[in-house]
Amino acid sequence: MTQRKSMISIACLSSALLASHVRAGTISSTFDTGLEGWTGNAVQITYAPSGGSPGGFLQTNDLPSTSFLQAPGMFLGDLSQFDGGSLSFGIRIFSTELPSAGHGGDVTLRSGATAVTRNVIDVPSLPVPSGWTNGSIALTASAWGLDQSAWSQLLANLTAIEIVVDPSLGGNNLDVSGFDNFRLESVSNSSVPEPATLSMLGAGLGTLIITTKLEWAKHRIGKWLTHTPKIG
Repeated sequence: MTQRKSMISIACLSSALLASHVRAGTISSTFDTGLEGWTGNAVQITYAPSGGSPGGFLQTNDLPSTSFLQAPGMFLGDLSQFDGGSLSFGIRIFSTELPSAGHGGDVTLRSGATAVTRNVIDVPSLPVPSGWTNGSIALTASAWGLDQSAWSQLLANLTAIEIVVDPSLGGNNLDVSGFDNFRLESVSNSSVPEPATLSMLGAGLGTLIITTKLEWAKHRIGKWLTHTPKIG
């Protein structure tokens, strides 16, 4: 019975320690096989199978109107678990008409009539052409300029994510850009266990297992001595 209880304790300890270090949920579009449900408003979008960061990417060519990309349904709905996490993506500029003006890199989160916008990548300041530039923003109330109550309500029913990739205000089909690696993460990368942490976990479990085996051996020896007939 003692051995069984100890093994149960080991199993519980292992589960608890590992659960505290697993990476929480991540939703991402890497565009390795296609557009993955992304659509555009006043922008032509095509799939490029190579040249991304890495692999394929979504390529945009703007039209004479306010243009932005729209995230597919897998990034919408109740995203409360991502509160405190991050939103990130990459942009590359191939050509542009008016590189000094525009809203490129702006991200808008919508929940019904409520909308908040933040700039994640200062696209108009990028060189033309540019390499891949990555940007990230915290998914927190303070980062998006809301109080916690309003932020929680927005995340609980996210109805749209809109991203301006167009680097300028021009609309003559001269602004060609790339978009890749859109990602929502519920925790920072620091939640992934470091090698040292795994080593400590292994050492601790090893010690517990050895101790359990020694206790079991003592129990069996004591039981054997108790039932061994005395001589003389």
